[in-house]
Amino acid sequence: MADSLPGVHPSRSVAGKVVLVTGAASGMGAAIARLFAEEGAQVAATDRAEFDIDGATSWLLDVSDADAISSVVDEVVGRLGPIDILINNAGISLPVPIEADDYFRAWDAMMAVNLTAYVRMVRACLP
Repeated sequence: MADSLPGVHPSRSVAGKVVLVTGAASGMGAAIARLFAEEGAQVAATDRAEFDIDGATSWLLDVSDADAISSVVDEVVGRLGPIDILINNAGISLPVPIEADDYFRAWDAMMAVNLTAYVRMVRACLP
């Protein structure tokens, strides 16, 4: 619809946009970070493991740490500018049987990364 509006020319280009990708050390996160970098975006790639992606700036970030989220987002904004795109990709799976003594330790860890961190990342990137 926007294509048909006079004077409106939507662009799908991400060139120059600031993109923050969590869980970027491997797998889909690394592929997403590489693709955005290849398309000309300024990529802030984060993970709790050390890594390097051509064309991206990397930060160590454990998304289950609320203070670390705030600190890294502030650093990214200070270095690259306001965040235009957030890719909340970080996630963990800890296959622990429900009857195991440490089931709730695994449950809490998974919820901290797979749910709570997503909301914290969005809130930190809003400004």
